[in-house]
Amino acid sequence: MGQGEEGRGKATPRRGQEETQGPRALSPTHPNQRFALAIETSNPSATNPVESPGSTSPWPLGPGVALGEILPGEAGEIRPIRSELLKAGARHDDDLMPAIDRLCGAEGVSPRDLGMIGVSAGPGGYTGLRVALTVAKCIAEATGAKLRLVPSALSAAAGLEPAGPTLVCLASKRETVHATMVGVTDEWLADHAAALAPLVGKARPAGDPVRPWPGRWLEIGLIGADVAAALGVTKIVGDQHLPVSFREAAAGVGAEVVFPSFGPEGVLRLMGWFGDADPAAAAPIYPREPEAVTRWRELGRG
Repeated sequence: MGQGEEGRGKATPRRGQEETQGPRALSPTHPNQRFALAIETSNPSATNPVESPGSTSPWPLGPGVALGEILPGEAGEIRPIRSELLKAGARHDDDLMPAIDRLCGAEGVSPRDLGMIGVSAGPGGYTGLRVALTVAKCIAEATGAKLRLVPSALSAAAGLEPAGPTLVCLASKRETVHATMVGVTDEWLADHAAALAPLVGKARPAGDPVRPWPGRWLEIGLIGADVAAALGVTKIVGDQHLPVSFREAAAGVGAEVVFPSFGPEGVLRLMGWFGDADPAAAAPIYPREPEAVTRWRELGRG
């Protein structure tokens, strides 16, 4: 899900991630590996159910982990069993492993019973992403479980009712956000070709449908409010850091602004629709080069 090719063809996968082609075969590596573990700690400060009037999520929201049963076949189905949110006030990197232990212990599931590990891979907080992905990679390497990387933008919208083209805005900084569209159709892509044209070379070709939304999804990349206003969206998903310019753009086109619905069960329900990632190569999705790296390079030291 990295920088894509021009046009609308097959999506070019990010390093360590196979392309998305609809529901994936969920056959466990070994017969006893019938459970799936999902991790969502990508945006720990961006989940506030009280401020999420547009969320209809049927599962708990917040950083945490979820356990599910891998159903046989190729329907992309994982049956949710239980969720465990990280302890309030605890650092997500301190409570992640204990939360996994609490979750699996409550259901009598051991590491060797895990056939798939899914993780919300970004964009998001630097520490939360790296800790979660490191834990997921280590478990996958140790148990032989499959590793699935779920874009955090899809996790953010997983608890929302489908309502036409929806713009998910993450990693807000100054007047730009990392944007992903969900619920788009081929007709929408054609109608908004002019608005998307300046982003050619940045935008990822539209991915195949990923439930629970009809239509397809499209990672656009970094945009300003002027682009958001031209995309014909019905809803914008953004946290408390969403620039005022985007809220004004939403009001100007009659789009609703809602809070993200991050929760581990959202990742659990999505991970069956993504290809296996190579634990050795899997990396977080970062929307921008770290400032320290940029400054180092500007000083002529990179």
